[in-house]
Amino acid sequence: MRFGICNETWQGWEFARTCGEIAAAGYEGVEIAPFTLNDDPRKLSEADAAATGKVAQAAGLEVIGLHWLLVKPPGMHLTTSDSSVRRAAIDFAKHLAQLCAAMGGSIMVWGSPKQRNIAPGDSRDDAEERAADAMREISQTAGPLGITIAMEPLSPAETNFLTSAAETVRFIELVNHPACRLHLDVKAMSSESKPISQIIAESKSHLAHFHANDPNLRGPGFGDVRFEPIAQALRDAGYDGYVSVEVFDYTPDPQTIARKSIEYLRNAFGQTQGVDPARPLATEDLEGDLVQPGHPLFGIVWANRKRMSGSPCFAGTRVPVQSLYDHLEAGDSLETFLNDLPGVTRAQALAVLKLSRSRLLEELMLR
Repeated sequence: MRFGICNETWQGWEFARTCGEIAAAGYEGVEIAPFTLNDDPRKLSEADAAATGKVAQAAGLEVIGLHWLLVKPPGMHLTTSDSSVRRAAIDFAKHLAQLCAAMGGSIMVWGSPKQRNIAPGDSRDDAEERAADAMREISQTAGPLGITIAMEPLSPAETNFLTSAAETVRFIELVNHPACRLHLDVKAMSSESKPISQIIAESKSHLAHFHANDPNLRGPGFGDVRFEPIAQALRDAGYDGYVSVEVFDYTPDPQTIARKSIEYLRNAFGQTQGVDPARPLATEDLEGDLVQPGHPLFGIVWANRKRMSGSPCFAGTRVPVQSLYDHLEAGDSLETFLNDLPGVTRAQALAVLKLSRSRLLEELMLR
């Protein structure tokens, strides 16, 4: 399972700095709220989006996609009987699909509860039909771009339309387009009467994306929801996409949220094993090495005075750790570095970037 996190967790931070923090915490992907890039995302061009994608890639992250789609600007709505407002939402969503594709993303999470509420006195059947027609048109643009619209069930406390996974699946079937699928969110599923694992099992054929959080609006592990059964249900469903952390309470700070959330998820999903080098390290390889089994850096780097004059190298290679910093300082992306030096694994490179925030790696370099 791959783990991502939503960029608005870092309230008001510059995007490149946010990406650096996300990568350092150990995540592989970033999910982007468009309004964090521009208060009016209609002003963003595909060139702007491509540049955003490159910033993420340079930090070693994949752009998962977009969420919080209709927060800004105002005047967008999915179910309204006002055709001009509905048309604005359709055209805006098509624009977001183009931006998402330019960034390298593949998912657009459609939550936006206030912008889909059925108005008092409106016919539910008519509102649903209007929404399905709109979503079908959006999907016809998104699909060829490689973008999936992931419809998100939300609790009745947030909206009166698509308030359960089952209702959302019925809507997806009404849309009847392969680019329109299902997104599940732990906070939202917690409002249903069924166990979360059952909801996942019943809707697995439609599942495209997943958010990890808690009904207390905080991250996974910050509340009462146990994720071990959720992890097993996702495995049983054959889900191999991202599990993205999305929070609504940003205390105590983004770094703590990110670090504790991924630590909890790794434990819940049984992904606590250390980093493995590209090739196994034999006993003779480690003779005289400063980094032996049990050392917190084992598998990530090694250092031996008989190898590269003692400079720390990526474990199993003669590639100095400094070469990663040299590439990044030269403006190269992490992908370029990994392609240039295929003996280094992505996990090793990300671990080194994370370790650069501590003194552990620095102390080894000074020996």
